[in-house]
Amino acid sequence: MELTKDQQNLNEAKKLKEEADKLSTNNNYEAAIAKYYDCIDFIPDIPKDELNKEFSELDESIRTSLVSCLIANKYYDAAKDECEDALESYPHNTKFKYYLGIALIAQQELNNALLLFKQIKREDPSYEGIDIQIEVIKKIRDECNRDVKLVLGPEIATEKKIVVEEGAEKYNIPKIAVVGLTIAGIILAGVVLYKRYKK
Repeated sequence: MELTKDQQNLNEAKKLKEEADKLSTNNNYEAAIAKYYDCIDFIPDIPKDELNKEFSELDESIRTSLVSCLIANKYYDAAKDECEDALESYPHNTKFKYYLGIALIAQQELNNALLLFKQIKREDPSYEGIDIQIEVIKKIRDECNRDVKLVLGPEIATEKKIVVEEGAEKYNIPKIAVVGLTIAGIILAGVVLYKRYKK
């Protein structure tokens, strides 16, 4: 029996993913990333039936592996974009949220990263590595806060507030969770001023 076009695409995507997985296992991330993008080209945009359900599951797996390679290769901008895009289709995939948090840390978006990790903690308290990430962010934030107060003084530092409601809304996090984190915005603004004063 002759395979349909969709079935051929599915088989090709599976084949390419196997090749990409091997490259990733061997730490050849650049080649793996290119291969994962090739895989995605064979995936239909809108799942409609049982066959496309299989496409969808494969697509989710491919994108998870792709983001992992992007993070490993320190392509944080691309990883962030891929995670945000993937979460539109797979909003309950905790790995995408976790990788997005890692990318946000790399981009110094500590507020949003902390909010995401706390959301993961609520949804899956046993998620591996989540407690460590939360503690890392808190430590970075506390150290920055001490530096800001040392250089600028507590009064000036307190004036530099960054509201993070927009970030919370973007990542589908309840705004009430933001209230206790506005102080983190003070730190981020202070660090910028701190660097200017050092020059």
